[in-house]
Amino acid sequence: MLKNKILATTLSVSLLAPLANPLLENAKAANDTEDIGKGSDIEIIKRTEDKTSNKWGVTQNIQFDFVKDKKYNKDALILKMQGFISSRTTYYNYKKTNHVKAMRWPFQYNIGLKTNDKYVSLINYLPKNKIESTNVSQTLGYNIGGNFQSAPSLGGNGSFNYSKSISYTQQNYVSEVEQQNSKSVLWGVKANSFATESGQKSAFDSDLFVGYKPHSKDPRDYFVPDSELPPLVQSGFNPSFIATVSHEKGSSDTSEFEITYGRNMDVTHAIKRSTHYGNSYLDGHRVHNAFVNRNYTVKYEVNWKTHEIKVKGQN
Repeated sequence: MLKNKILATTLSVSLLAPLANPLLENAKAANDTEDIGKGSDIEIIKRTEDKTSNKWGVTQNIQFDFVKDKKYNKDALILKMQGFISSRTTYYNYKKTNHVKAMRWPFQYNIGLKTNDKYVSLINYLPKNKIESTNVSQTLGYNIGGNFQSAPSLGGNGSFNYSKSISYTQQNYVSEVEQQNSKSVLWGVKANSFATESGQKSAFDSDLFVGYKPHSKDPRDYFVPDSELPPLVQSGFNPSFIATVSHEKGSSDTSEFEITYGRNMDVTHAIKRSTHYGNSYLDGHRVHNAFVNRNYTVKYEVNWKTHEIKVKGQN
């Protein structure tokens, strides 16, 4: 279990002078206070919370940036969702058989944010559209008066008073928004296509990851070696997603948010078969979404007045 930590940073941004270098977040920032300009038109108050579940193989690192803007008639909160989701890829004998081996692997990683507070609304999030590139980099910017805008890359933040960026790698996977409304957003990072020794294969190919050693007794040997597996299958996924919410001022002191990290697992079977001449080979069989929503959900309470974050529950 990672030790919970709180990072508190207060920034003052003046309307009188433009920002030449807007402040970017730093997940490893130490406790400090930094003033930019004079006038205190904007106050950014930062908190960070870490939660780990060995049961689910997940670590949540959540940054809560409270935006206190005198020119905006609502409270605003930027939530940056980082951490690690282990792949939990495993190899085993299927139902204690000697000729069928199984590989359980993550077809999809799940990242979601949800609130049931009637005074809270989702107003922006990143990423928005389906993204197929290996490296994903986007920026969410804020300008005085409640104006949130997104930029396509880390370099596109020069005109913002304050900005928050995401950056992650998704080799052989694609990101897309699966569900979104005024109270929630759910992303899926899904297997796409893979380069193999026998050519490009779809993520739905029944022989995907099936190896070439039908005479081994070790289930691992029935599948391709680690060197042929992408990081999101071999190791896991480091998410970096952003959601921005607004809150009606004076309506309630606290709101609750549920943040979910997890995975949907496929199972590939490698079945030892023999030809008419007695030669052995491996035949693949696929079970899509054999285990779905293997998720770790943490409920966070946000205090809009004191800017405290409390963990209210987890599964």
